[in-house]
Amino acid sequence: MAAGWERLFDPKPEEGSAARLDRYARDTMHCLLMMIDPDTGLPANRVTLSNSNVMTPSTDTTPTDMGFGIGVLVAGKDMGVIPPAVAREKVGHILSTLQVMKRVNGLFYNWYDIESAEITTTHHSGGKVEPFISSVDNAWLALMLMLAREAFPELEGHAGNLLSMMDFPQLYDPDENLFWGGYYPNRNTHAGHYPLYGSETRINAIVGIAEFGISPNAYTELYKRKEKSRNVILSGGGSMFEDLLPSLFVPETEWSREWEANIDSYIQRQVSYGKKEAFGFWGWSPCDDPDGNYTEYGLHGLGTHKGYHQGYVVTPHASFLALPYKRNLSQENLRRLETTFSDVYRTGLGFVDSVNVLTGQAATTRLSLDDAMIEMSIAKARGLGVGRYLEPLFEEKIRPLFEEMSCI
Repeated sequence: MAAGWERLFDPKPEEGSAARLDRYARDTMHCLLMMIDPDTGLPANRVTLSNSNVMTPSTDTTPTDMGFGIGVLVAGKDMGVIPPAVAREKVGHILSTLQVMKRVNGLFYNWYDIESAEITTTHHSGGKVEPFISSVDNAWLALMLMLAREAFPELEGHAGNLLSMMDFPQLYDPDENLFWGGYYPNRNTHAGHYPLYGSETRINAIVGIAEFGISPNAYTELYKRKEKSRNVILSGGGSMFEDLLPSLFVPETEWSREWEANIDSYIQRQVSYGKKEAFGFWGWSPCDDPDGNYTEYGLHGLGTHKGYHQGYVVTPHASFLALPYKRNLSQENLRRLETTFSDVYRTGLGFVDSVNVLTGQAATTRLSLDDAMIEMSIAKARGLGVGRYLEPLFEEKIRPLFEEMSCI
């Protein structure tokens, strides 16, 4: 990599907030670029860091990882973290590989090998996985193809071709006006429905309506099923990822008074719980725990079920998701995490995936998805969010739905 644009920064006590965010953006991008396979251009699902910062990427990836690999390159380009030509070349590499990967009616399987770009049935944990077509994973990838089409006009043909081949309506059940969880091609059966409004899976309806001509009922039906508690729209498990992630790409808080109030309250509830129960630290969201196991974390009072863990493990990406809305609270939480726990921030690489604030044990793994959320959240907080490219695509079909629901 060319010297200069991926330069590393050493933390300084007197460092201002703008400089700290710049360091976070550059270090995180540096790590993400090192997770890309040089032959296929695909990002690894995760990376393990040694004590000396030697990186060992996994050899698997998902449609969401591949899609968010596009998103971070757009964000990095716009923030000046990487040169536009480098971002364009790397996005083009991803698109070229996607063109030759095995799919079902243009829809991508849940796991691929990044070195061969072939389907894999072996999880990075060593276990076996059944081939599956996930609706939300394909929605995220489709959204990022829409982004590539808008951010790089010279790649419009490649991105548009991939989108035109995706039979996304296959994953929608018009009888219930809900998306299926996905499809098992070997069984020729669908998984159960996704009926939750306060979840990241609402992106299914938004992408389906805007890009694939699915009925607006896909969104209004979700809205009818929403659950609220103390003026908060409940997610599945009470995590930041579920509630805030779609707002990185869709101007929900600008188009809906309800979403504006909801995100504000949702963040405040996590902050308040942290002050009472986690030594002032906060940020519960699915992540790799300090032992390297992917675990779903969330607050029970913010979710419809109590299957997610509360406890003392917090993840930095949750604070970054809140950054565009609660800048001072988010930056202070991140500063405290970095300065309190010696292993939570790796100079030149950014935050590890989580830390136990009771024991001080930090994870030694990074998820490319979580790093991507960090990078794109910083861009949004700087007024350079990738949603700027997507907003015009949602103006005609999605904005009226948000405004209509806000008045109910």
